[in-house]
Amino acid sequence: YTLIGTAGTPDAFCITTSYEKPGGFAGRNWATAYDNCAAKTPSASLCTIIQWQKACKLSNDLEDENQGSWLLDASPYWNEDTNRLSYNGAWIASGSNCGIQEVISKENTGFYRCCFR
Repeated sequence: YTLIGTAGTPDAFCITTSYEKPGGFAGRNWATAYDNCAAKTPSASLCTIIQWQKACKLSNDLEDENQGSWLLDASPYWNEDTNRLSYNGAWIASGSNCGIQEVISKENTGFYRCCFR
């Protein structure tokens, strides 16, 4: 884990230094990633958009090029297969510019990082 912020302050948190990729480069869907973070000791969660952006901007070590990391934040997205709005989506982050890429189906696979306070 990497500490982000000043220890003991309300906005401080830890983030896994390397992105999680159990099972190799196959990645995990959002629910499995969420469960894997919760099963850690201490219990963690997928990182929020705000946590990811703060951590990425403060640590060059966290800039994974185009990994498509899952974030905790969920949102509807336009499903091009069904041509309608789907409510089973979550944001993914891009490590190359500390930005947020897009919302995709939680059933897709991706990498992730875990955060905890």
